[in-house]
Amino acid sequence: VAGLTATHDVVVAALLGSPEDGARAAAEARERGAGVVVVVQTMAAPPTHTTAALDALPGAAVVVWVATAAPAHGGADHQAITTDGGTVGGPMLTSMLVRQGRPFALVVGPAGVVDLAAEIDAAGDAGRQAGGLRRARVGRIGRPLDGYACVELDDDLLHRRTGITMVPMEARELRDAFEAVTDARVGELLRDTRAAHAVAADAEPGLAGSLRAALALEDLTRHHRLDAGTLNCHVPEIRLAPPIHLAPCFALGRMTTLGVPWTCVGDALTAVAMLISSRVGGSSQYHELEHLRPDGQLVIASSGEHDGRLASGATTVIRNGWFPDDPGCGVCVRAGIAAGPATLVALAHVDVPAPTLRLVVARGHFTGDAWPGVGTVSGGFRFACEPASAAWGAWARAGANHHSAAVAGDIAEPLAQVAAHLGMECAVVG
Repeated sequence: VAGLTATHDVVVAALLGSPEDGARAAAEARERGAGVVVVVQTMAAPPTHTTAALDALPGAAVVVWVATAAPAHGGADHQAITTDGGTVGGPMLTSMLVRQGRPFALVVGPAGVVDLAAEIDAAGDAGRQAGGLRRARVGRIGRPLDGYACVELDDDLLHRRTGITMVPMEARELRDAFEAVTDARVGELLRDTRAAHAVAADAEPGLAGSLRAALALEDLTRHHRLDAGTLNCHVPEIRLAPPIHLAPCFALGRMTTLGVPWTCVGDALTAVAMLISSRVGGSSQYHELEHLRPDGQLVIASSGEHDGRLASGATTVIRNGWFPDDPGCGVCVRAGIAAGPATLVALAHVDVPAPTLRLVVARGHFTGDAWPGVGTVSGGFRFACEPASAAWGAWARAGANHHSAAVAGDIAEPLAQVAAHLGMECAVVG
């Protein structure tokens, strides 16, 4: 505790010898506005002493520190086991927290080695992020693409579990918003787009329409106060007939770059996964794992969506080659992804044995390779565990569908903490 006073406001410090001690400490902590509870577990102790305090502080983030220390004489005897018994006392408490569904961060190691202050900050951040997500609104324009049951999400289950609200909209709302966008606004966005990206000659015919669709989606997002969204563009009101008559992939990517992620084909599951990963990690590239190469890399690409926060190097707006027969043919951004630690994030809807939601998280890294021929943002990804085929198999068995979010950095642990706060399961690959 003495070390924490330099970085944190320690409002209560107590040794809990009974459940009554725990209740008294909680009352004092609650009165003083404690937001994080740190439990230092050094030896076997009845967990009810601590749970009495935690039960009285349901809104506080919890950090369990199993404070280990190597025996001074290098052996293991009664004294050493008592001194270094956090691995006995720790699971007494953590098993109870798991049983109760209480989120917690776990720190294992001796004083002076573990960065306890950072773990406390991370636990507090996870609680705050989850609190913000519980108030989030995710728009759904239309229904998923026919046959795509793998992307469907039970709106009621999502709200009961997490507090996140799905906001249904008709596809005609985007069409009407498209028609309402003024030429002056399109011209302004055109200037901004040319300043931010190179624009290929083949993109020119569909550029103005794509930018108009982007502004229409921005208007709907603002009007409905959305934090994320999904749409199925393959309907007469959007891609298959005038006035839009193109795939609005650029629009989805532009909103994602602005911090409000959008997905295609009505994939609400991945829209929620992107919302969470964008809040926690600061980026969220919508993608498919298109190909497992012989060298163990997986090719990350999409049908045209992008996240400019993740794009590396030169970015070029090009004609979207996935929809060449569309009148005017919409545009997309082509770019690479820089090498570095990375995390893949998906959301699974599990019905058996009981309906629940599971965040599926995979550790790995971006390789720095890119495949310009796919015509979108592309990059190579390697799972942290080998072989790649087994890692991908674990990813699939956890329930991830064919879409997921790619995020820069290893954010598996904070994602697991946020998932716990939201009442989700979390499966980590790697």
